[in-house]
Amino acid sequence: MWERANKNVICLSKQCGDDKNERGRVLLPQNQLLIKQGLDLVDFIYKKEEDRIYPEKFDWFDDNDLRMDFQINVLAYVLLVCELERIVSKDYKDTCKKLELMGFSAFDDTLRIEKRRVEIKKFKLWRDKVFAHTSYTNPRDKKVRKEDNISTQLTSLHFLLGGVLSFSEEGYFQLGGYAINAGEDESIPFPIIDIRGDHQGIIDHYNAWEEMFVEIVNRFKEKKKEEVMMNNKDILDIIYPRE
Repeated sequence: MWERANKNVICLSKQCGDDKNERGRVLLPQNQLLIKQGLDLVDFIYKKEEDRIYPEKFDWFDDNDLRMDFQINVLAYVLLVCELERIVSKDYKDTCKKLELMGFSAFDDTLRIEKRRVEIKKFKLWRDKVFAHTSYTNPRDKKVRKEDNISTQLTSLHFLLGGVLSFSEEGYFQLGGYAINAGEDESIPFPIIDIRGDHQGIIDHYNAWEEMFVEIVNRFKEKKKEEVMMNNKDILDIIYPRE
């Protein structure tokens, strides 16, 4: 994943201050290497699950080491996907802003950005309600969110402590798909997480992000060098993306 974006990098070399020999490099996207490394880690976790050997019948039910190993893999997978999303989406928006300052027409990708957000919505929920912290805690607001009633809080804590694993139709471990309701309060849904079943969707998701970045690079490549100017007109040279 991310091979095309990794090879198509906009590199600007500009004058910094009064010293013409002092130069600052700006790479767009700025975090391209970090993104590639993060995606490699996501793929590594998937392959661990792909190679998992399951015990026969229900012997796995009492195998705490096996259950814990899967729980750790899910936790790492969810946190990685969500952190990558934060980096990629911010990098994309920052890249668009920088290019607009250089004279490009405004980039309006509101619909596609929203589509990317929806694609990993369930991973974000698991991060915010279970793996980064339970729904008992909301770091940005001391008041508990309205939807985080007692049932949501109990379900959140239940999954943090391991929950009840089940099998997908293909016979792989999965987590979620049920909730604990206390009295009349109903918990928010906790969608099923199945690394082996979800991974192709994650690949498609980041391939879509990659395509959006490559489109930006292509627009940059088509722009004539003399037409690209910063507001302070301090660009010395432009190194076009590698072919």
